[in-house]
Amino acid sequence: MNNSDNNQNSSTIVNSNSDIINGVARTSLFVSAGRAYTTNSYVRNILANGSDEEKARIVEFLPYFQERLSDSFIPPKAGIYDPYSFYFSTTSDALELIKKTIAKVDPDYPLADINKYNPMYLWSFISESAHLRVAFRTKYIDHFIESQYNNSNNNDSNDNYNNNQFKQLIILGAGLDTRALRLNIPDDTVVYELDLLEVIEYKKRLLVEATKVFTPKTKCKLVQIPTDLRYPELWTKSLLDAGFQSDRQSLWVLEGLLMYLTESDIKILLDTINQLCSPASKILIHTVNEVPLEKRTLIFKEFNSLTDHPENYLIESGFTKDIKPISYIEINQMFGDDTTKLSKSSMFTSASNVR
Repeated sequence: MNNSDNNQNSSTIVNSNSDIINGVARTSLFVSAGRAYTTNSYVRNILANGSDEEKARIVEFLPYFQERLSDSFIPPKAGIYDPYSFYFSTTSDALELIKKTIAKVDPDYPLADINKYNPMYLWSFISESAHLRVAFRTKYIDHFIESQYNNSNNNDSNDNYNNNQFKQLIILGAGLDTRALRLNIPDDTVVYELDLLEVIEYKKRLLVEATKVFTPKTKCKLVQIPTDLRYPELWTKSLLDAGFQSDRQSLWVLEGLLMYLTESDIKILLDTINQLCSPASKILIHTVNEVPLEKRTLIFKEFNSLTDHPENYLIESGFTKDIKPISYIEINQMFGDDTTKLSKSSMFTSASNVR
C-alpha cells in the first residue's frame, strides 16, 4: 500500500458510530469502497475526455476528487458515477474497519499512523482485482436495471409483458448502493431497499447530508426497510406494510446476497419472491461459482453457498422464462478493454416468472 503524499486532515472524516463494521454488514463498506474507486476513475476520465455537459454534471464531486488515487486499472467503459459511495467509505466507521482488516492481513503495519491518511487511499489494501469486480458487477447491474425501463424492444405481446410496467423495484440485500438516487429510473417507480438494520441506519443517516451535496438524478420514491431476509414472514410483512402490491409487475435484484445464505434459505427466499410476484415479473440474482479449496481466499470462509448452475435456483422457484446467465468474462467483453482479465468467478442470472 502506497500512501505517500496522500495525507489529509482527519477532521474531514464523518463520525458515524454504528454497528456496520461487524459481521456480514461490513461487506457493504468493502463494496462501497470499490464503487468510490470506480467513481473517482469515472470523474478522472470525464475531466480528461468528457463533453461540457458531462463535466458540468460532475462539478459537485470535484472537492472530493482524489487526483493521486491509483484507479487507472478500471477501464473507462466500466465507469459509474456514485458520489454517495465516497461519503460511505470515508467515515470514522470506515476507518475503523480498515484498521481491523489491515491488522489481520498485515500485523506489522503501523496502525498508529493511519489517521494521517484519507481513507480512500487506505482502501488500496483491497486488491485491484477485487475493486475491478465491484466495478464490473455494479456497471452490469446498473445496465440491466436501466435497460428494463429504456428498451421498448423487450415487450412481449403474448403475455402482456411490458418493461415499462416495472413500477416496483425491489433490491434485497441493498447494502450501500444508491441506484434509487443515481440511475435513470422513472419518477413513478417505487424502489424498495431491504437490508439489515445496521446497514439501513448507517445509510439513511449519511444520505441526509450527502443528498444536500450530490443532487439525486431521479425523483422515484425510495422506501428503506430494515429486516432479516432469512425470515420470510418478517420481511414480507414489512414489504407489504410499506405499500408493495403483489398484483403489479415487479423487478427484483439480489446482489451480493445469496452466497451468504444456505441452499435451503435460498430456496425459501426465491419461493417467497415468486409468491409475491405477479406474472411476467423479473429477477436478477448474483451468485459465486464453485472454487477449488486451494484457490479460496479468506472471504470464502463466510460464504454458505457456491454454484456453477444458478439457473437451477430460479427454475426450481418458478422463474422459468427468458433465463439469461452472464459471467465476468462476458461483462468484461461489454465494459472492459485489452488490459482487463477476470475469471468467470461469479454469475449474474436473470429470468421472468410465468405464474
